[in-house]
Amino acid sequence: MTQVALVTGANKGIGYYIARNLAAKGFKVFIGCRDSTRAETARKKLMDEVPLSSIATIELDIGNEETIRRAALHMSESCTDGIDVLVNNAAMAYPHYSSEPFSKQADETIAINYFGTLKVCEHFIPILKKNSQGRIVNISSRMGSIHKVKDTEIRAHLLSPSLTIPKLNEIMEGFRSAAATGKHIAAGWPNSAYSVSKIGVTALSRILARENEEIKVVACCPGWCRTDMAGDSAPHSAEEGADTPTWLAVDPAVRSGKFYADRKETNF
Repeated sequence: MTQVALVTGANKGIGYYIARNLAAKGFKVFIGCRDSTRAETARKKLMDEVPLSSIATIELDIGNEETIRRAALHMSESCTDGIDVLVNNAAMAYPHYSSEPFSKQADETIAINYFGTLKVCEHFIPILKKNSQGRIVNISSRMGSIHKVKDTEIRAHLLSPSLTIPKLNEIMEGFRSAAATGKHIAAGWPNSAYSVSKIGVTALSRILARENEEIKVVACCPGWCRTDMAGDSAPHSAEEGADTPTWLAVDPAVRSGKFYADRKETNF
């Protein structure tokens, strides 16, 4: 039976190469994208690069829950045996030189990277559970290291083996509230909304793994790669960045609830 994968933000960058890698391994790949024109362009390019592959596009904007709901409904109906792999790759980041107020950066980045990823997981986990080998690969970052949180109480909550999604949501909202008044650094948070969002994604992955034993859930850092979001000065290509996420999507020895980088299990 053909395995099925959904990769969000797969029209370019690391997501594109993850989709290409999985297609080359025989997966039917759905590329989730906000823009249908860009998605179709990516699909045609993938078909050229991986002849005879099965590639489909699906509208999915992780900042718009209605598109997530529609995508999940479509895939639930069209993939009656469930899906094998969900790669949550879509994300955003403000450049370090952005002149946007930090409060706006924090609000939007947490909304997309953390809450958007959470909503995708919530809608797609029931479809993954139809499959005995379903797994989620959440693209996080070493920039989201727990050590960037200086407040010991917040850090303890994030590392707690009994942390719940409602509590994690509360913590993420606490950062947004602190950022809105310019008090986030004093509250023990790093001065990077992207870092906090990825702290949230990694913590979320640990919770989902614990609460959904029927599937595997992992988070990973793809490395600093040359993409539209990360810029041109990064040491690795987007294609290189796709290696660990692809490996996590298929390797049977991967341990659920863990954080990986360079194909190795590492600390949060």
